[in-house]
Amino acid sequence: MNTAKSVRDLMGPADPAADIAGDTALAEAGLERILRDEAAAQNLRHPRPRARIRLRLAVAGVAVSAVMAGTVLVWPGATPAAFAATPPALTYHLTAGDGSGAAAQLEEIARRVEGLPDGAAGGQSHLRWRQWALWTRTDAGGTSSKVMPEELDLVRSPGGAKLTRFLVDEGPASATEQVPQETLRGEVPQSADALRAWLRSRTPGIDGPAGAAEAVHDLVTERVLSPGQRAAVLRLLAALPGMAVSGEVVDRAGRPGVAFSADSAAGGLPTRYTFIVDPVSGQLLGQEKTLTESAGKLNVPVPSVIGYDAYLVAQQAP
Repeated sequence: MNTAKSVRDLMGPADPAADIAGDTALAEAGLERILRDEAAAQNLRHPRPRARIRLRLAVAGVAVSAVMAGTVLVWPGATPAAFAATPPALTYHLTAGDGSGAAAQLEEIARRVEGLPDGAAGGQSHLRWRQWALWTRTDAGGTSSKVMPEELDLVRSPGGAKLTRFLVDEGPASATEQVPQETLRGEVPQSADALRAWLRSRTPGIDGPAGAAEAVHDLVTERVLSPGQRAAVLRLLAALPGMAVSGEVVDRAGRPGVAFSADSAAGGLPTRYTFIVDPVSGQLLGQEKTLTESAGKLNVPVPSVIGYDAYLVAQQAP
């Protein structure tokens, strides 16, 4: 099937500029050319092992950013004809009980969770998560964007660790494997202050929403956390400046949770960082990043969801 036509058919209903006339043949030709760029594809699909399990992509250019979506768009000219497709925002529902504030609600969940029994403390752990990234490059040649929804599966055992990743749209056939290096050494602390200090050596900005989002992502994609450790994460989030209750929500994987958000411009643009928590287990279900005031050089409207992760599996086995 023609790839450009498939993309257009998939994303057409969500295209905010569907009624804007343009040179369709030229756009499709540009799209097909990018998709056939095997060298770029290899760089995207087969990254070199990193010190961190969180896999990052570096693209040369004046402006580079990650925006989450599920297709590929390319604009060959200097001025894009339409916004990049971004996913719809989640719907948050505030209730009467949300007036107690984020810190109080997170502390209530933490107290309840730390009393839960520990699970299996075996030698094998299994973590699985999904992440979406639209990489936008702006340079003298214009602006181009490439979207890579991907899923990652990490299995650790006494014999070593194996990380498998594949592009969601292309299925298991796109899977690649690598052995990640251990980057968080020692036992995860069970108090918020000790956890913050433990994570700060790798993420100095942990006291702000942007740094905390990065540090917590790295933690939950490397370790299966006990109830006490999950409680420490919740208390760390509760201490973030400006943390507020966003409300009840159904996450990207269809699971109910409660969302807490804080704003920061530490990443360069005013962004809302949202953490979705299972109020029963204390598990972090996912994270969202939303532009709130300006898109800068990014080709997206405001507000726009520009990043999200869904944490799907966290299991410890004997």
